[in-house]
Amino acid sequence: MNKKEIAYHEAGHLVADLYFNLKPVEATIIPNKTSLGSVSHKNRLRPDYTPEEKLNAWRNRTKLKRVLIFDPYDLDEQRQKRIGKKYILSLLAGHVAQKKYNNTTDGADNDFEIALNIIEVAFRLPKKYDIDENFDQGYADYLWNRFMPQTEMFVTNHWKEITHTANLLLKKKTLSYEDIDDLWQTLKQI
Repeated sequence: MNKKEIAYHEAGHLVADLYFNLKPVEATIIPNKTSLGSVSHKNRLRPDYTPEEKLNAWRNRTKLKRVLIFDPYDLDEQRQKRIGKKYILSLLAGHVAQKKYNNTTDGADNDFEIALNIIEVAFRLPKKYDIDENFDQGYADYLWNRFMPQTEMFVTNHWKEITHTANLLLKKKTLSYEDIDDLWQTLKQI
């Protein structure tokens, strides 16, 4: 992926995060060991996690994503579904924005994996998705059929904001919390 594709991908995530109030604190198109770009969120780990638990969660990133999204002490299933839906739409928004920009879809595998984990944790699949026969495919079909149309509509409706954000990422490379706050004020006026 080139820098512009990465910028549109991360801009899709960031704009969705802002609209869904997922509290992004940094966005970058500077690659690291695990990704070509990223949007970071306010640490949602329970305050009583020990440093060792945080380190173990970090080593198993799938588990960390679950911990970040769903507090194990929060047993409200409807709340988990509402929050899960927002995260899924945000995760898919990067893929859809990149595809809308130039019809490429590289670099979204981790986003899909996390979205599938959220579905596993927060949603019970309807009977028409036969997860006994092919567990992963059932979740993938559910993800694609239930959330992709909503994400495509979101990206289309917010394309100006995503383009503005991608251009800002290309210019600055990394957006701090303050930059994101300023961006949000600008996006509300577009």
